[in-house]
Amino acid sequence: MNDYNTVSCDLHDHLSAIATSKKECCLTYLNEEGKFAQVQGQIIDIYAVDGSDWCQISDGSRIRLDRIEEIAQS
Repeated sequence: MNDYNTVSCDLHDHLSAIATSKKECCLTYLNEEGKFAQVQGQIIDIYAVDGSDWCQISDGSRIRLDRIEEIAQS
């Protein structure tokens, strides 16, 4: 079962704009254990797999979009 919560078009568009700009950002998100985590880098891809939207970060991290809590641009 997929527990994905659809994200707003605004969030998706904002992340796409950051990816297009190739600027670094810091994402705060809830990890698999439900704890806050942060990753910093460039968003290199936004894609969908099995009904969930994800972003790929330049350090190799993959973050499900509905787990993102905060976005800070450098």
